[in-house]
Amino acid sequence: FDAGMCAYVNVVQEVCTFSERFRSQPLRLPFSIEGDKVGGFSVALQFNQEER
Repeated sequence: FDAGMCAYVNVVQEVCTFSERFRSQPLRLPFSIEGDKVGGFSVALQFNQEER
């Protein structure tokens, strides 16, 4: 599950990067994506200790 979520976040980031290059109005995400983190929180569940 964790690998799938990380891959999904990566694809979303790639789509946004693509739109920045080729669209006059690129997609804007409400949260930043850095690696497997969205808005500073990990999408992986196995070792995630943050309370939701």
